[in-house]
Amino acid sequence: MALVGEWKLNEQSGIIVNDSAGSNNGTWSGAELVTNGAMTDLTGWTQTDLDYVWNSGSLRCDYAAIGFPEDRILSQDVSGVSSKTYDVSVNIVIQVTGTLSISLGLGSTPTVISGVAVHTFSAVWGGSDSIFYIEGSVSGDIAFKDVSVMEVLIPVTSPVGSGFVFDGVSDYVDIGNAALSAKTVALWIKQPDIAGNEYPIDLNGTDFLSIESGVVTVNGFTAPLLYVNGNLATSGVTTIEADKWYFIAITDTTAATTSDLDIGRETANQFQGSISGVGIYDAVLTVSDIGILWNNGASKGLRGRYAPASPGRVGTRGRERY
Repeated sequence: MALVGEWKLNEQSGIIVNDSAGSNNGTWSGAELVTNGAMTDLTGWTQTDLDYVWNSGSLRCDYAAIGFPEDRILSQDVSGVSSKTYDVSVNIVIQVTGTLSISLGLGSTPTVISGVAVHTFSAVWGGSDSIFYIEGSVSGDIAFKDVSVMEVLIPVTSPVGSGFVFDGVSDYVDIGNAALSAKTVALWIKQPDIAGNEYPIDLNGTDFLSIESGVVTVNGFTAPLLYVNGNLATSGVTTIEADKWYFIAITDTTAATTSDLDIGRETANQFQGSISGVGIYDAVLTVSDIGILWNNGASKGLRGRYAPASPGRVGTRGRERY
């Protein structure tokens, strides 16, 4: 088995998703995830009140009476985010007098911060708290550095360790041009329901896996073979059920390129559910190889072992746990 790319999806913090088989690390992305590394780069943030002079080059506010709590020095829109935990960090590098506060929304209780220091706290965003604010009543100058709102990754237990939960809105892993020769793609997935259309992995915008109302379909590829839970399956026919882990593998004697590799989305189409143990091989795995990979997960709590079945259905002895 020539494993050339592997993303276990077992990280619990940060935004880097490691490639344990190579150097193609990915980035955990989402509209609600914002971070910056310098005073001159605050991507995604907006200065929303013009009652004072704003020096965007230094993230510095130069005014002698910022009203509190109406006037907002900085804000970040996190609309659509629900019940996710975030680590917030604000580094105040200049503050002459006064105090600042951090709020999750107009109706929330602010966290008061004061003084030149790095201020950090954790918070759970809800649907009604759509704006993150740094507000204040300050006399003098204020300057910021390294302001960040970072989602705390909470892994879900999977048959091969742990995986990520994707919200179907903005969550995905962006790997980009991995420049791999993909003759086998394998991953574990679990969906909370099968009512919609989901897209667990996309190699290049043309070759991708979709699950539409529970029907597993291989898109693109030249002459693909589809396996579900170790069994040969039929693309566009084989179905899966909600709230169960499945091991899906695609093989093709013609290598697909990984020029724009994403986990959890295809172009603008997202995936809602859990993904774990993503692997790319530069060789066509045999049915025996795929059975071994399936059994590695099956032996860790899933019911059944690999047993060949007719194309179009998952073998009854290769079912996942209930």
